[in-house]
Amino acid sequence: MRYSGITYLALAVAFAATLTWLHKLWRTQSVFTEKLNTSEIDYYLSDFSLLSFDSNGNKRFIVSGEHFVHQRATKTSDIYKPSFIVHTETNTVTMVANKARQDTTGDITLNGKVSLTRPESETNTGLEIQTVDLHYSPDKRIAYTNAPVRLIMTDGNTLSAVGMEEDLTTQTTRLLSDVHAEYKPAPTE
Repeated sequence: MRYSGITYLALAVAFAATLTWLHKLWRTQSVFTEKLNTSEIDYYLSDFSLLSFDSNGNKRFIVSGEHFVHQRATKTSDIYKPSFIVHTETNTVTMVANKARQDTTGDITLNGKVSLTRPESETNTGLEIQTVDLHYSPDKRIAYTNAPVRLIMTDGNTLSAVGMEEDLTTQTTRLLSDVHAEYKPAPTE
């Protein structure tokens, strides 16, 4: 009888140790197979400024804003109150909006009170483009939209259209449809 009690105790300890080991193994496996929650934030920045470089080490743009949120599962970044400064060979273009999202391809979509400002240069009139959304491709250096746009030139003339493409390298603006212009006559002397 005495040995049967010890045997039961040894079996109970072995059984408990086996269950503990299996539970630990199961928890380790579940960590590796756990699906990512799409609302998980990978990192968050507040009052930030970041530089973006291309594969050759050339500066593509500077972005600053109130908040930067990167979600690991979707691999997208949301930027609140963004300001993008894009340096070209001849000048600097500034884009501001209420919100921006950078997707997995690296392209950026700006939404809400979007403004693209190109200063006056020796060859081009300066302008400000206003719209509700704008897509920017840093690799191609092109900004485009299918939404209504308004262009305000530094000489006081305005254009409105539906859809626009701005090549930041060549400083050319292409209006896509429904173009209207308002020109102010030059003052006479």
